[in-house]
Amino acid sequence: IILICMVSIRFVSKENQLDAYFFIFWLIFGYAFVFFKKNIPLLFILFSGCLISANLFIKKSKYELELKGRNFYGTYQVLLEKNDNSYFKMLRHGNIFHGFMDMNSPLSKIGYYSEESPLGSFFKETEVNNKNWDFALIGLGAGASLCYFKDTQSLDIYEIDEEIVKLSTEKNVFPFMRDCKKDAKIIIGDGRVMLANQDKKYDAIIIDAFSSDAIPSHLLTREAFLVYLSKLKEDGLMLFHISNLYIDLEGVIDKAIKGTGIKALVAEGGENESLQKTFSSKWVVLSKADLTNFKEKYGFKELKQNDEIKYFTDDYSSIYKAIKLRFRLKQG
Repeated sequence: IILICMVSIRFVSKENQLDAYFFIFWLIFGYAFVFFKKNIPLLFILFSGCLISANLFIKKSKYELELKGRNFYGTYQVLLEKNDNSYFKMLRHGNIFHGFMDMNSPLSKIGYYSEESPLGSFFKETEVNNKNWDFALIGLGAGASLCYFKDTQSLDIYEIDEEIVKLSTEKNVFPFMRDCKKDAKIIIGDGRVMLANQDKKYDAIIIDAFSSDAIPSHLLTREAFLVYLSKLKEDGLMLFHISNLYIDLEGVIDKAIKGTGIKALVAEGGENESLQKTFSSKWVVLSKADLTNFKEKYGFKELKQNDEIKYFTDDYSSIYKAIKLRFRLKQG
C-alpha cells in the first residue's frame, strides 16, 4: 500500500481529485464492513492507504504546464491545451482562468472578451466617438482585452501584480500587449490608490480586477466610486467585470452608487458557438450620462436591488451577505 501511494501521488490531477476521493471512500467503506469489522487499526491503515492510492484511478491533467509562479497575490499557471483541431494557451490564477489565447489565431477575441460579450457591446456602442479617448484599465490578466483598443487611443493599465505584467512584457508569454497595444502605459500598484494619484481624467475606466476566488472589496466601496467619478471626464463611462461563481455583486454596486448621480445597467452573455473557449461574462456599465442605447441595442438591464445589503465603505464590507443574496436569488 505504501509503495502504491508513493508512486500514484505523482499522478494527482487536481481537477478530478475530489471525485476520486469520494469513489475510494465508498469502496473502502464497503470493503471494510465486509472483511474488517473488528480490526479497527487495520481498517484505519487500509482506509488511509486506499484514499491516497485513489490517484491511480485519476487521469493525468489534460493541460500541459508551460510556466508557474507564486507570490503574495497567489499562484499562477500558464497552461497549454492541445487537441486534434485546437491549441490554446491559458492563464490560471488560483483556481480561476483569467485569459485564453487561440494558438492558431492568437489575437482572436475569445474567453470572456468575445465580440458578443458585454465588453464587445461596450466598444461597439462607443466606436463612433472613442477614436481619441483616454482609457484606464484596472486589471491586466493575460491582456486579452487589449485588442479592443485602437492606436489612436491612450491606455493606462493599472496592475497590482508585477509578475502578471511580466507575462505580457519581459517573458512575452502572451502577445496581446506587443501586437495590440504596445504603447499602453503600465502603472504597478493598487488600482484605486494609483488612479487617485493621477492628475489626468479619462473618457472611460474599465475595471477587470474581480475573480471568483478573490474579491478586492475596496474597489466596490462608496469611497472607491467617488474616486472613479472624480477621474472621469464629463459624461465618461465606467465598465465593471463582475463575473463570479459565488457572489452576486449587482446589489453591492447598486447600493454603492446611491446618491452619487451615477446610472448603472448590467448585461450577461458572450458565448459564441462558432468559436471555442468563449464564455458568458457579466459586466456593469455606469455613467452620469444617458445609457438608453445600451439598454435598447444591447440588452443591458437595470441592476437587481436588495434592501438587505448595506453599501460597502472603507470601514465596512460584508461579502457574506452578497453570497447569501446570490443563493436566495437562485432559489427564487
